[in-house]
Amino acid sequence: MKVYNKISILFSVNLLLSHLNSKFTSCYLNENSESRWKFCTKMAFGKDSQGKMSYQGTVLDDDIKSTDIKEENYVNLLAYKEGVWEQKISGFMRNLDCNELQSYAYLTYQVKLEKDQPFPVENFKDLFIRDIPQVWFFAIADCDKRAFIGEDEIDFKVDLMIMNNETHFSEERQGMTLFYISAFLVFALVLGANVYKYVTDLFQYNRPDTPILLLMMSATLQIAHIFFQLIHQTVYSYNGIGIFLLDILSTLQLIISQIIMAFLFLLLSFGWTITKNNVAMEELDLIIPISCFVIIMHVIVGGLIFIDNEEHHKFHDYSGIQGFMLCFMRILLFMGFIYGLYQTRKEIKDQRKLEYMRQLLLSGSLYFLSLPFFLLLCNLLSPYNQQLFFVFSTFFTQLLSFILLLYQFGTKRSKYHQASYQSDTVLPQSKEY
Repeated sequence: MKVYNKISILFSVNLLLSHLNSKFTSCYLNENSESRWKFCTKMAFGKDSQGKMSYQGTVLDDDIKSTDIKEENYVNLLAYKEGVWEQKISGFMRNLDCNELQSYAYLTYQVKLEKDQPFPVENFKDLFIRDIPQVWFFAIADCDKRAFIGEDEIDFKVDLMIMNNETHFSEERQGMTLFYISAFLVFALVLGANVYKYVTDLFQYNRPDTPILLLMMSATLQIAHIFFQLIHQTVYSYNGIGIFLLDILSTLQLIISQIIMAFLFLLLSFGWTITKNNVAMEELDLIIPISCFVIIMHVIVGGLIFIDNEEHHKFHDYSGIQGFMLCFMRILLFMGFIYGLYQTRKEIKDQRKLEYMRQLLLSGSLYFLSLPFFLLLCNLLSPYNQQLFFVFSTFFTQLLSFILLLYQFGTKRSKYHQASYQSDTVLPQSKEY
């Protein structure tokens, strides 16, 4: 009997793991809900994909026993195709009642409400996507008020597990794990070169407060972001949920890395290590308030990323109000960057410094303006292409900015090395400006 139990347990674990490569989400509806219809989640499928879905309705009221629940106590799980959703549902939710919203569903499933039952991981319904790549939207509805026992409304949730060709990843997130592995290796090389150059300069010039220190800090945080995200994605591929704490930490590392890079560009634009060894107080009076404002706004943006993570309109991390806020911040920083270059340009007469300032203008413009540009382009793409495009494009522009600055700080042939105070022993005339 013990051997039989062990075999049963092993079989159950194997069965569970074989179905955990899926997106798992929970959708709640309670007596305080204004509508008897609620959006749950979305999933993008590729052409000729075979989607699968399993679900379970669970009663949340502690006072209700399993014997109190009858066969007529159920809710409807609704699946909408992308075209109908965009034309009939999105933007009109507040103006349509529950029955109207339910009538546009492509598929409708009755979900029986249960109490203290295990999730049916082996009971999947097929969703065949035979035409074009598209996003499916899922909602729950209780238009006929079946979630009632007598006059009392039942608080319940519907757990939903969705698979896309035997994987949990939505179509727009396919290949993200491999991407993060590649990104980690690339940034590890960048950080290694950064550390080597910083240590070399530290022994040569005996100055720890060089621009390459800030670049190294930003690259380190970027690697931490990629590492945490890689672990989160790997775990997500097995349980459909991931590790939420690592997802938060990953986003936090990315935000701090971007703040440091923006601060570095602002310092350089005001002539740090080119016309002066230290930035003057009147310039810090401009840089510090902008930096504080940017930090606060980045924290708000980071929070909004998780608050509306499963909203129907969101197809990449910065879709929605947080995208507009981030664009505003980047443009504000770019204006401060241009102002700093203008002020520094008035002090410079040396041709080598002017050439360096032109190169700094190009690399700074690439960093500050690329994100608003890519956010604008995302709106022109299909929903299932937006996430990959945005992540890849922002990663490569971020990487290119790192490489351009590392080249300027790390090679003697660069315009920065010829113009900066670190080259005074080689170019004593560089103090003329």
